[in-house]
Amino acid sequence: MIQNDIKIQFDKKHFSIVTTSYPYNNNIEFNSLNCSSLYTITNQSNKRLYVGTTEEFLARIKKHYRLLLKGTHFSKDMQHDFDIGNLFLCVPFSDFNDFRSEQIVIHKYIDKGFNVYNTNISKK
Repeated sequence: MIQNDIKIQFDKKHFSIVTTSYPYNNNIEFNSLNCSSLYTITNQSNKRLYVGTTEEFLARIKKHYRLLLKGTHFSKDMQHDFDIGNLFLCVPFSDFNDFRSEQIVIHKYIDKGFNVYNTNISKK
């Protein structure tokens, strides 16, 4: 189950998990961070976003972050924005994690006028 109150923020200097959930004994329950999901990574400066799918949300976001830190991210535009110091916000938002669902969401964002980092975009 996706919790909308879980977010990950990162830039060149920081990687942090932000949540308002304290479901057990005043400890944050991170199991939902490793859930299967559709997710967005949104540049907080220019609102450009990336839509992805994963079996393990936290592990996938950490992989994006490691690639960006090494300067080898597959999205050259995201890499550039990261390199100049932009802040990114990552949010899981759906239990669906298949390519078709990802493409539907990407097209919905494009139709609403959003600029996306995704390069693997299918035709409608």
